[in-house]
Amino acid sequence: MSRYDHHHHHATIAPEDGLPTVVCSSCRDQLESCHRFRRVAHRTQKSLQSYLSYTAALAGSEEVSPKRMN
Repeated sequence: MSRYDHHHHHATIAPEDGLPTVVCSSCRDQLESCHRFRRVAHRTQKSLQSYLSYTAALAGSEEVSPKRMN
């Protein structure tokens, strides 16, 4: 599990936390899949925000904030 410690900034993993010290291959695969999805989602969000900023600049308006997208 320590292999993933540096990837999960929002989780603290410690020996005394009571969690299992071994992860089965199925759970490991699911964890890797979630991590890949998270990376893709972050890249997509950055790309979309960049595109929105670009189109807002072309239109001569203020940058579109993510809150205004909803």
